[in-house]
Parts: sequence; structure tokens; C-alpha cells
Amino acid sequence: MIIETIERLLNSDLSAYYIHQQTGVTASSIQRLRSGERQLNKLTLDSAEKLYRFQLELEENQQNYGDVNNEH
Repeated sequence: MIIETIERLLNSDLSAYYIHQQTGVTASSIQRLRSGERQLNKLTLDSAEKLYRFQLELEENQQNYGDVNNEH
């Protein structure tokens, strides 16, 4: 469940830089995860927790407020 949640974040359209700003996980780490150069199971617990919590927050906001892009 945790890995799948992080994968949803990595597969999103959010830039690595934006994810970095929100989580503190380096943009280069995010880019390496996205490219497959680095594996999720090799993440530190701290980085995994930050990415996981950020994705949960995004999903909660989407559930509460809907997809803002579809409202325009």
C-alpha cells in the first residue's frame, strides 16, 4: 500500500521540483525514481514517509475539493 501510494505520486504530472519543495526529498532523487535509476525499496524511511504523506495529503485535498482543473 505504501509503495503503491508513492508510485501514484511519482506517476503524477507534478514536477520533481514541486514535490521537492513540498516534501524536502531532493528533485534528483525523485527524477531517479521516475526514470527507474533508483528503486523505491532503496529509499530511506524518512524519504518514503515524506512522499507517502504528501500523496495522502493530495488525495485528501482532491477528495475534499475535487479536481480544481475540471472546474474551469
